[in-house]
Formats: sequence, structure tokens, C-alpha cells
Amino acid sequence: MNGQIFSLNRIAQTSPIRKTELHYQLKQYNHNRRITDLLLAIAVISGLMVPFLRDLGSSYSLATDWEVNRFAFSTSNGRFASLFDLIQQISFSILLLRAISKSRKANWLVISCSVFGLIIYSLMAVVNNAGDLTSVLFGNVPTTVFIIPLFYLLTEDPRIEQLIKEWVPLLSLICFIASLASIIKFKYLCGFGSYIGWCPARDYFAFGISLYWSTVVLKSNDEHAYFITMGIGILACITALMLATRSWLIQPMLVMLVATFMAKGIDKVFKRTVIVIFATGTALLALSLIYPEVLDSFLNRIGEDTRSNQYDIFYSQVEPASLIFGNGISAGYRYGTNSNYPFFDNQIIYLMFHFGVLAVVPLLYVLLRCLFGSSKNSQCKFVAHFYLMAILGLSTYYSYTINVGVVLLFSSFGFAQNNIEPERSNRMRNADGEK
Repeated sequence: MNGQIFSLNRIAQTSPIRKTELHYQLKQYNHNRRITDLLLAIAVISGLMVPFLRDLGSSYSLATDWEVNRFAFSTSNGRFASLFDLIQQISFSILLLRAISKSRKANWLVISCSVFGLIIYSLMAVVNNAGDLTSVLFGNVPTTVFIIPLFYLLTEDPRIEQLIKEWVPLLSLICFIASLASIIKFKYLCGFGSYIGWCPARDYFAFGISLYWSTVVLKSNDEHAYFITMGIGILACITALMLATRSWLIQPMLVMLVATFMAKGIDKVFKRTVIVIFATGTALLALSLIYPEVLDSFLNRIGEDTRSNQYDIFYSQVEPASLIFGNGISAGYRYGTNSNYPFFDNQIIYLMFHFGVLAVVPLLYVLLRCLFGSSKNSQCKFVAHFYLMAILGLSTYYSYTINVGVVLLFSSFGFAQNNIEPERSNRMRNADGEK
């Protein structure tokens, strides 16, 4: 952004005759900037309104007749929440279209793969009467999952990069506070020994952890950024404890462990102490997930092992070969009391179940670039690992869909790929102009 303004000012100084052209370019620049600001604000606010509205109309009922402490969530504001979700997804999609049209570093093979998959599977769903175009694109199993990895292109726009860097720490903090408030409300109404599966508190937490990851990728590893990371992480841990989910408790602990290891300007004794504490805690939590019976008495069964048999149930009904091309948006399998369950805790299998290998290719492209690319942003490499762990099934109720958390996370991946180091990006842009 600063480089673009510098270039326009230089034109004015060296070519007075071109003042009319300069005026037009500045006007166009300010117009595009206002559109970007507006679309991003609408998308973010709408996205945060979705769990808020659901929570506003919340009600809880016993999940089963034989368990007195497990509840299910329902809301009276589902239609309003769906409307804001639609606004969010459309706004982000428009931003993506603008980014693709202006991109100079895009991998057009990956873009073609994503767009081709979106068009083909959307047409197939409409032809097979699986829903109208709106429900196909933005429904429970949306075909827009094909374009989610392309949001790494957003931060090629320096204005979006600037806004995201400014917003993500605060947005992450807001989401964790909202999640904590929501789960405390549930505990107060249903009892502090009660448990619940999907609910707005989990949606807020999923947003928060994605924005937390983005914060780590976009911020430098100096002392100030370190304490911001630790503060948000501690709040995330408290929220995860209230949600009684070990898998989500591991994620912020891993982030804080890595942040402490990489932090600059922090006393060595302090760093070693924090590393030992978080490494031990993370190891114990991981062990409790792999072998729940080992630490049951120690952790008092924080959460439950509800996923180990999902693979057996799934593959007893779904032919593995069908995952190559997918089974469409209406595909489902019998799971519990649900006769046509369309979801799966492993998001890679979820994508292949509905849309085949083609939907996984763009996602793996972005993640592999983060993990093995030439970027010197080490934080990004760790976050890509943590995110991959989450979508492979470590962290439950983490949806792979267009929402404020997922979009800004992939945008931060794009930032890391486009810049040599976060702390050097501004200095390079000022020296060389807009990249």
C-alpha cells in the first residue's frame, strides 16, 4: 500500500502533465480500498454473528434418556444465523474473485483444479436434484470447499494483509471470550457436571483457534508478540477445559510451547521452565487420547473417546474406491441414531467422501507449500502442522467451510508464502514498493 502511494507521488513529481491520470489512479485506488474494507468488515462481522445468534436463541435438552448429564443444543434463531452465514460466505467469495483477478503469483493449475471441481460437482448436484444452486454452494455440504485453499491469495492485496494483521489478535481474543461465556451459560443452566457436543461455544472456539494460529503466523517472535501469544493461549486453555475437550486443549498448548521455544528476548530460565511445563502437559494429554484408560483417574475423563469406532462404522458401509471420485453432497452413512450422516471427524476423508480426490489436491498444495516451501517463516510451518493435525481428526467439531476463522488462516498462509519473514515484510515493501 505504501509502495503504491509512493509510486503515484513520484509520477506527480516527475510528470506534471499526467496529473489527470494521477488523480484518476488515486481515486480508483481509494475506491478499491473502500470496497475491500467494506467487504472484509461485512464478512467478519457476519461470521461472528452466526454463533452469537444461535446462542441467543439457545435451548438445551437431554441427548439421551439414559444419560442425565449429556445435553444436545438447539436454537430458535437458525434461519437468521443461516442468513448471516450466507452473507459471510458471499462476501468472502467476492473478495476471493477480486484477488484472483488481480493476482500475479497465482498457481493457475491449482485455481483451475478448484474452479473445475466447484463447477462440475455443483452441476452434478443440481442435475441430481440434490438441492438448488444456493443450497449446493452454501448448504450443509457446500461445493465451495473446493475454493477454500485459494484464500491464500487474499494477502497479495496489501490492504487486506494490513487489516488482517491488525485484526486477528483481537478477533481471536473476542472469540475465546465469547466461547467461554457461552459454555459458562450452558453450565449454569444445565449444571457444572454437564457435557454437550456441538454448540455455539465450540464454533466460537474453532474460530478463535484459527485466528490464534493466524496471529502466530503474522506476528513476529519478539517479546511483545510472545506475551500476546501466551495471553491468548492461556485463555484458550481455560476455555478448552470448560468445554471438557482434551483434543482442543492440546492445540493452544502446542502453540505456546513453540512460541516459547522461538521467542527472542526472553530469559533462558523462564523459557526452559515454560517449555518443560507445556511439553509435559501436552504429552500427558496426548497419552490420554491414545490410551484413555491410562490417565482416566488423573484427568477425571475430560472428554470421551467417541471417534475410535467411526472409521469401522464408515468403512463397513462405504466402499473405499468411491472416495476417488466422491459420492456427492447428499451422500451419508448410518452413524448412531442418524440414518444419513454426512460428516466425518477427519476432514480429508470428509472431502473425499463427497467430492473425491480433486477436492483434496488444492488443500494439500497450500499445506505442503507451507510445510516444505522456501519461506523462512518457521511459525507458519508449525501452524500448518497443527492445522493438519486438527483436520485429520485430532480436534472435533472443526468444520472445513468458508468462515471467518478458516479464511483468515489461509490468508495468513499466503502472507507467509509471499514474504521472506514477517518482521522484514514492511521494511522490504517500503524499500521496493508494492510487491
